[in-house]
Amino acid sequence: MFTPTCEVLLNIIDAIDSQLQELNHRFNEDAMELLRLCSALEPREALNSFRISDLGLLVKKLYPQDFRDYDKQVLEKDLCHYEHNVVQDPEFKKLKSLSEL
Repeated sequence: MFTPTCEVLLNIIDAIDSQLQELNHRFNEDAMELLRLCSALEPREALNSFRISDLGLLVKKLYPQDFRDYDKQVLEKDLCHYEHNVVQDPEFKKLKSLSEL
């Protein structure tokens, strides 16, 4: 026999499962990967979400014709500087959107 607390937890798990199934149905793997890679640009969680490797994959997958190998190397170095100088700056933590940069 389940307690009322167990029933509530089961209802929550069912709701989460239903939402995950709907997301999987609506978005294919490519769309989900795009969302994941773009999350590297989220300023509110910059220390946790800023991933240079994800931005490199974003450039490689979405803009293959726009960046030469040299440009990709420069971008990687620039992103390292950005991470060190901006993302870790206390003022950056106050940003709520990219447009506030």
